Amino acid sequence: MDQIFVSSVQKELQADRYAVRDFVHGNELLSQFFRVFLFEDVPVPKKQYTRRRTRHKPDMVQEKCEE
Repeated sequence: MDQIFVSSVQKELQADRYAVRDFVHGNELLSQFFRVFLFEDVPVPKKQYTRRRTRHKPDMVQEKCEE
């Protein structure tokens, strides 16, 4: 089964993304050959990890302030 990936900015074209998904799911012929993938249909993981980016080490800042 092939996938149709429908993507756009979150708010923009939201109704159109859902319309494409519903059209394919509701059509017997298309739903036999295609699966529509939308990120909105994927559950959000319980833990979201964020990576902190620092330009310098905090120790270096402290050393410069003490000089």
